[in-house]
Amino acid sequence: MWVTKLDPTTFGPETKGGILAVFGPAAPAAGEKRECVETVCRHALDGWVIAADPHTTIGRLAERAALAADATFLAIEQQGQSA
Repeated sequence: MWVTKLDPTTFGPETKGGILAVFGPAAPAAGEKRECVETVCRHALDGWVIAADPHTTIGRLAERAALAADATFLAIEQQGQSA
C-alpha cells in the first residue's frame, strides 16, 4: 500500500488536514490491509479527506474506514494502471 498526501494550504476549511490518496496492489497482503485501515482511520480522525479507487480492494477498505470514521471520501479512478 502507498499513500500520497496533498498539501491542505490551498483547500477550504472543510479539509482541515488535506487529502490522503490511498493506492495498493490488486491482491494486498493482510498486513497491507491492516496498514490501510489504521492509516485511513488516523488521518480521517484528524480531518483529512480520504481518496481512493473503490473498485480496488485497498480502495474499498479505505472507503469503509473513512466512512466509519465519519470522514469525507472521494472516489477516484486510476487511469493507465492495473490495480
